[in-house]
Amino acid sequence: MNIETLDYFASIWKYWMIASFLLGILGFIFAKNYRVANGHYKQKFLVLGIILIIQAPVTFFIGTNSVENIQNNARIELLKNINNNCVIRINGKELNNEQSQLIINEITKIKKPDPHHSNSTKFMKISVVCGNEIYDLTFEQDSQYENEFWIFLDKYNFTRSNEIGRINSELIKTLANTVYN
Repeated sequence: MNIETLDYFASIWKYWMIASFLLGILGFIFAKNYRVANGHYKQKFLVLGIILIIQAPVTFFIGTNSVENIQNNARIELLKNINNNCVIRINGKELNNEQSQLIINEITKIKKPDPHHSNSTKFMKISVVCGNEIYDLTFEQDSQYENEFWIFLDKYNFTRSNEIGRINSELIKTLANTVYN
């Protein structure tokens, strides 16, 4: 499944999870009270209840895996397309080739997020221009580890508010401090 399809699925997934949870509760009620039904409907109530109960965790599992796939695919897409011919822009200002290469080298160190119950604080926007493709990235500094930055990709709805990865970088920290001040 391509990333655009997964992104669309993720945008409606939270609403489907609410409906799925409510259907699971309804299924529990059906399964618990199947004895109230008349005659041949007893078994149908029980089966329907079980199906409605089972669909809730299955829906959650599928949605969670789709979300992780979006993060992985967005990270892979960025890493696959970023190269030494790309140019870096910070706040609309284009960096020279040497500075761009330093930032590109840092971006290629992006790894899968390893959550540790902190928050992001300050942020800065960096655009990576690779030919006709522009990757607008948001770097948010971690509240516990000053060298750690959460990276968001503005290309997809899901990755605007959910990180695609993190990097630890003294260079990005130094750059961020000059941008913040």
